[in-house]
Amino acid sequence: MLWPKLLGVILIIGGCGCYGLMSANRLHHRVEQLLNMRLALACLEKEINYLRTPLPAALSQAARGAAEPARSLFASTSQDLQTREGITINEAWQHNVRSLYQQTNLNGQDLELLLIMAPQLGTSGGEEQVKLLTMVQEQLKVQEDKARLEEEHGRKLRVYGGFAFGAAVVLLLL
Repeated sequence: MLWPKLLGVILIIGGCGCYGLMSANRLHHRVEQLLNMRLALACLEKEINYLRTPLPAALSQAARGAAEPARSLFASTSQDLQTREGITINEAWQHNVRSLYQQTNLNGQDLELLLIMAPQLGTSGGEEQVKLLTMVQEQLKVQEDKARLEEEHGRKLRVYGGFAFGAAVVLLLL
């Protein structure tokens, strides 16, 4: 009779602890994804500003050197622009940014910054696009710094809190 109870205790504490570990891991991945997005936007800025590459090709070039989630965002937007007839950059960008919500650890504010770009991307001159990309990169840097602070302060709390919550549940059930 002791073994089933012991197994239940281990499963409850382990399950809650794993949930805490996964939650802390999501914080870390968000910081990485914000950094990757910011670096990819800098690459896109260089393609537009210095090389004067047309936007679909610039997105494709920037996707080649980017890490996820920027790689999939840029590549799918470039592909949409090259293959679909009648779709605007605004529509393609918004569609692909919204698809990131389920695939990444980026939050609503992070994705909202990317959506801000949609109406102006590809419709204004090169200098205006560079200013826009620079502004979004700066805002993503702020979000990245906030996420890094949240990770530093919340990592231990989530990990230890998960195991402590599991232990508290076990104590309540005994």
